[in-house]
Amino acid sequence: MGWYLCYFLHRHLDFRREELQALADMAGCGGEIKWREPHGGVDHSPFWKVYIPTEALAVEICRRSILTRALIEVWGEGDSQEELNASVKAFPDANKAPYIAENTTFKVCVEDFGKTEHGTEKNPWSHVVARIDALKPVLEFKGRARMKGPEHIFWSVESAHPNALKGVPSDIPPRMYFGRVVASGDRSPLSKYELRKRRYLGPTSMDVEMGLIMCNMIQARPGGVVWDPFCGTGSLLINAAHFGAFTMGSDIDIRVIKWGKKDGKTGENVDVVSFFSISVCAIRLTACFVRSQWTNFTDYGLEPPVGLLRMDLHKHSWTNMKHVEGMLQGVVGDPPYGVRAGGRKSGGRKRADDGSIKPVPEEHR
Repeated sequence: MGWYLCYFLHRHLDFRREELQALADMAGCGGEIKWREPHGGVDHSPFWKVYIPTEALAVEICRRSILTRALIEVWGEGDSQEELNASVKAFPDANKAPYIAENTTFKVCVEDFGKTEHGTEKNPWSHVVARIDALKPVLEFKGRARMKGPEHIFWSVESAHPNALKGVPSDIPPRMYFGRVVASGDRSPLSKYELRKRRYLGPTSMDVEMGLIMCNMIQARPGGVVWDPFCGTGSLLINAAHFGAFTMGSDIDIRVIKWGKKDGKTGENVDVVSFFSISVCAIRLTACFVRSQWTNFTDYGLEPPVGLLRMDLHKHSWTNMKHVEGMLQGVVGDPPYGVRAGGRKSGGRKRADDGSIKPVPEEHR
């Protein structure tokens, strides 16, 4: 419990702490979160220190983070191996003992920043063994190493020298860290919801990574209703549904939310919307429920939206409704810019000679 090394991914730098803070707010401990700037005072460094009241809360906060690699209980850090070893030696033995005892299993991972080390062809783990051996004067693992399913995971982290950094800013100072991984972020949804594998897709469908971050920022969760005012093909609704939220959407273009398109491989109609029609027979009233496939939600095994509306947002359907502010848990959207795809309103645009506007055709309602 207490201070942890928050090892961020070097992506979407303006959202990294904000995403974790939003998840802490959702966990009910947002007011207790504290931050310490990284070593060297470089704001875009991936190595921030964060205070979280308990380890259980650290796990809860981090488990759905997209931009946090891990929260680490730091056993030691320094600018050289000698400084690192001295720091590890100074870390209380009582705090180390439960995780290096004889009856435990462990794994040490090398998770460097700005560089990659590899083992040899004969011994692919040689670089890891070298890190463990360098710590032997001050730290001895008495348990058994296990590559799959260990009880405890440790990370040896080194930030590369500025002259050796590849693809990242060169002003992040070199630093060495060693510690126990308390919690890891989860990026598995990125491959699960990968856009190129999705059957119903538009030219402006939201990037999966950013969509998940946005849904974390609004704290999408089970029991909450999330509304996307510009839902299009429903990408953000899929991200919110992944986190268990009820979803609803609206869009000015009836084509994308109702009609869909043909699957290039199967020829099936794929879409985002479900709709109902009622037909009246001369003899009896027949309810004819025509349900489309909610294609992407069905493919992913997600709960489909509670509803989709064809709606012009600046003249939205809730203008005169009372108490509507209590209905939504969050609003998330990607406003249209009309660059890659232009939306179309339903009905006519030109006024008749008497000043009236052509009504929306019945089949488009």
